[in-house]
Amino acid sequence: MEFAAIDFETTGYENGGTNEPWQLGVAIVRDGVIVDGDGLSRCIKSSSGAIVLRDLTVTNGFLSAAAAEKYGSNYGAGIWVHANSQISNCVVRGCLVRADAAGLEMGGAAIYCSADSVTVRDSVFEYNVTSNNYNNAPNGSAKVIGGAIYGGTHYNCQLSHNRAYLNRANGYNNFDGGVGYGGSWYGCTFTSNAT
Repeated sequence: MEFAAIDFETTGYENGGTNEPWQLGVAIVRDGVIVDGDGLSRCIKSSSGAIVLRDLTVTNGFLSAAAAEKYGSNYGAGIWVHANSQISNCVVRGCLVRADAAGLEMGGAAIYCSADSVTVRDSVFEYNVTSNNYNNAPNGSAKVIGGAIYGGTHYNCQLSHNRAYLNRANGYNNFDGGVGYGGSWYGCTFTSNAT
């Protein structure tokens, strides 16, 4: 296993809140490491600079509107990366972004790429969801985009069963991209993704 990191930390736990995830500056992670957000927090966030992630499984990342407002990032429950980052041979599954407050745009449950210079190769994204908050958000108040991915350039990736949706019938369809929003796709396969 290879793991190298600079500026590697957790921001810790606060009363009434969840433990915020890893904050990565520069890192190389590979060889079968599993990062599990346990449905409580984002799994990986690059705090500055490019990172390299290889042979990694990221699962059960979670991002709510409250956490997004507190930490200043509305995207990426699984992974949030800066420009020029490289991701390869990774699996990101079961991550959830929940837009549950008025006026927020949230998305990219599996991964948020801050620029199209982020390169993702030979990776699998499955069962990731961006949605509103199960009947608690005011009508038309939240925009959900990119069920699995927001931005980046993707090569030979597999994307299945990812969704972006509003969970209430309110006549205001403010959602887009069951698979992803923005970015570029080359040689990727898409199966059973939905908005």
